[in-house]
Amino acid sequence: MIEAEIHAVLDAYFNGLNTEDWEGLEALLCEDAQLEAPGASRSGAAGVARYFRDALGPYPEHLDDPGRRLISGSTATVEIRFSGRMASGAPMAFDAVDVFDFRDGRIARLTSWYDSYEVRRTLLGGLAAGGDARAGVALAGSALRGRLAHALGGRWHGAVPGAPLCLPASVIGLDGDLRPEQLGGPVAGRALLLRGTGAADAALLAGAAAVATDAAAPPAGEGLRGSGFDLAGLPPGDGLLVSAPDPDGSAHAVLLR
Repeated sequence: MIEAEIHAVLDAYFNGLNTEDWEGLEALLCEDAQLEAPGASRSGAAGVARYFRDALGPYPEHLDDPGRRLISGSTATVEIRFSGRMASGAPMAFDAVDVFDFRDGRIARLTSWYDSYEVRRTLLGGLAAGGDARAGVALAGSALRGRLAHALGGRWHGAVPGAPLCLPASVIGLDGDLRPEQLGGPVAGRALLLRGTGAADAALLAGAAAVATDAAAPPAGEGLRGSGFDLAGLPPGDGLLVSAPDPDGSAHAVLLR
């Protein structure tokens, strides 16, 4: 292939990604095309095209903006700036480098390089902001390697869960009445651990997966409520709450942070 032909295929490839023309994208790939990307390996034109469709699924808005291209023989290396926005409205942007190998006028092999850890962390944050509880747990857990576990004790009130709990949690110091800015974002899917003697408006707590306090009585409101949690000395911040409740309500709770 001459350089002009390689540029033409690359232009069509990026147009296919940005317009979600998956059939057109598949037509640019050899039948035995191979793809290698962080955490992914795909074979065949259909499999490679499906990978891109699935990878871009969380982004109603997305743009792969190709920059500098370096072509040597039948291989092209392209610098790319990806920008997009998730359904929650959270933005995503990162840089990547893709290496294309061509055969008979089509893409035979594609290798993609980018900071997969940072991309995954940002993606989970966006999903969690949209209320995805599983993403919130994954986000909280991803930052816990080598962290300490704090035994909280405590007791759950109301409908005590019959199975262990694992929830992204936020410790909030109440040096007065609870303020919206102290929540740090949506409470859906999170456990809120309230330390101190201030008051908390039940409306601010609505939608949280669990709310617990170090006081003798649980906070007012619907949903899972806890009291008597040992929060002394814990600074405000995020972590992961793990609890193995007993039928009598004993929480057996631990905070990982």
